[in-house]
Amino acid sequence: MQELELLQQKLDALIRRFSALQAENERLEKSRQQLSGVITGQQQKLEQLETLLRSQSVALGAADMTGEQKEQLRQHLEQLIGEIDKNIEML
Repeated sequence: MQELELLQQKLDALIRRFSALQAENERLEKSRQQLSGVITGQQQKLEQLETLLRSQSVALGAADMTGEQKEQLRQHLEQLIGEIDKNIEML
């Protein structure tokens, strides 16, 4: 009889552990989905910044720009590159 009680206690402990692990798994899955959404958003932002960077690079090659305009554009490009770097780090 004691063996059955011991077996029942172990079974109850396993059921509680299983329930706890299921809850943890659900929590982790929600977290994974949320992070996946963040990554997707960051990838889209990165693509937008890369497109903008390419268009700004083309503008940089324009011969009719003054030195001051080129400097402003260079500073803007450096800022964009910094944002791209930050987004890459977040990934």
